Amino acid sequence: MATCDANYCFTSIHVGDYGSLPDSSVFSATEFGQAVENDTLNAPPPSPLPGTDIMMPYFLVGDEIFPLRHNLMRPYSRRNRLTETQRIYNYRHSRPRRVIENAFGILTTRWRILRTTVALLPHSVENIVYATVCLHNFIMKREQHQQGFKQYCPPAYVDQEDGDRHIIPGEWRNDAQALNIQNLHRVGGNRAGAAAVNQRDILADYLANHEEGQVPWQWSVVFRGRNINVP
Repeated sequence: MATCDANYCFTSIHVGDYGSLPDSSVFSATEFGQAVENDTLNAPPPSPLPGTDIMMPYFLVGDEIFPLRHNLMRPYSRRNRLTETQRIYNYRHSRPRRVIENAFGILTTRWRILRTTVALLPHSVENIVYATVCLHNFIMKREQHQQGFKQYCPPAYVDQEDGDRHIIPGEWRNDAQALNIQNLHRVGGNRAGAAAVNQRDILADYLANHEEGQVPWQWSVVFRGRNINVP
């Protein structure tokens, strides 16, 4: 379980739990999970959304498997009939979600020891994982300031978007074994507090209906092939 920044560098990572443990137990046992639940993430104080006086706390972006909290936003459930605003929000939410997927993809394709059985004691394997993550971050940060060819993570190695905002899969996906990363199941309850639900609704309205929060292509991408009245 890990978090990362916008540059595919890991900011926190938890390893060492057995696959048979419930995902909810794993999440609660991690320092990250405890910080989320206890509201001790040491995030900056709330600040206004750009171009507005709407105060918004800083938060992490997570999958549907995570609980909705004021410090951890998740997409609207696709099991429900979504409004246009909610669909726009889910699209905008999915874009940073792809970053962590690509970060894991880079890591597991560049450090192939992570994709095989290792005949070592568990604590030694944990140290190997931590070492690969540290090396990954070191190389990624070094290449960010490097001019010209980048060997570890060239631009085409991660997912890109073409001029029509179609996703061009990154080259790391060509390695089928890299896709065998185990997905977590739900790690928290479905019942979100009213404050967190309201916060997500406010954020969705800002991203969909406020000029300062929109990106020019979001309506054409989300509703591609449909006739709608674009704002």
